[in-house]
Amino acid sequence: MLLSRPWDPLAEMALHFAARREHWARSLRPSLDAGSWVVCDRFFDSTLAYQVGGQGAPREVWTQLRATLLGDVAPDLTLLLDLPVEAGLARAGARGETNRYETLGPEFHARVRQTFLRQAEAEPARFAVIDATQPREVVSAAILAVCRERLGLS
Repeated sequence: MLLSRPWDPLAEMALHFAARREHWARSLRPSLDAGSWVVCDRFFDSTLAYQVGGQGAPREVWTQLRATLLGDVAPDLTLLLDLPVEAGLARAGARGETNRYETLGPEFHARVRQTFLRQAEAEPARFAVIDATQPREVVSAAILAVCRERLGLS
């Protein structure tokens, strides 16, 4: 539903945070409490990048929602697969069906990318930026190397 029609940026941010809270409460926290490793595709950084950076929603609201709904929860490691906007949009188009975000244009995606990169710069201990312009095998090897180094995997 979120990807099918335009939303007011604040309403969209609230809906994303509601979904992230539910995912945390029903899946992530129980799995972590059980001692499992958890890999999650998108979390609160995506809401910061898309709704605040891309759509211009107030960062103060993002900060309040994050604190209220997720507390001090944060990933141990965030992998940012970085790709120039044009290349990312071309890859999305090559997949076939696109979602609403992918139709928002290069200016929107440039703001999203810059927000992600600024967040990675602000939190280098949590983020690892991976050059996603490389062949899939090189990107996969870089991800594995970062996970081994940062998470102590062998």
